[in-house]
Amino acid sequence: LQLLSQVDDPEVTQDLLEVTSRDDVPDQLRETAAQALSTRDSGAAFLVDSLAVHHDFLSQSRPVPLTIVSRTLTRMEATEAVPALLEHLMDHETPIEDLREVAAAIVALGDETVVSPLRDFLVRYHRDSAFAENAEALTVIVDGLRQHGHQDELDLLQAMSENALTLASVREHIQMRVQEQIDADER
Repeated sequence: LQLLSQVDDPEVTQDLLEVTSRDDVPDQLRETAAQALSTRDSGAAFLVDSLAVHHDFLSQSRPVPLTIVSRTLTRMEATEAVPALLEHLMDHETPIEDLREVAAAIVALGDETVVSPLRDFLVRYHRDSAFAENAEALTVIVDGLRQHGHQDELDLLQAMSENALTLASVREHIQMRVQEQIDADER
């Protein structure tokens, strides 16, 4: 796998994805394939196509390793992946551990068109106790709204920062970002 990953053929990316997605492959081999996948410079189309698979209990399908795929797509600057990444962000089956990297990829690759779905996600989950131990996806989304949003999003963030029901870590992150904005405006 390490030798294979050095080949600059886009189809190698597909092969590495296959290895990382199979249950009958030993964990160490799957981890090696995932590491090799994270260094790829070609094959973005295969990565984007792989995002079409979501977790489905009945069909026993599961998505590719979203954390690695999201990071790799970001590094490849594959803006065409944004719609599929947004689907994973909104999919309740996407593990919370993967949401940070999915959200980071959306923010990095997206533009103002991602504001509405990011806003919807934040409004839905800013006080959800499921995120109490791992609110990183929400804080990334806060930063994304600041980066791509407009005054409406800043007003929303301000209101959330003053809402006692907003998760404490999210509220503190928003307050820190709002203060940074105030300081920047004063300069």
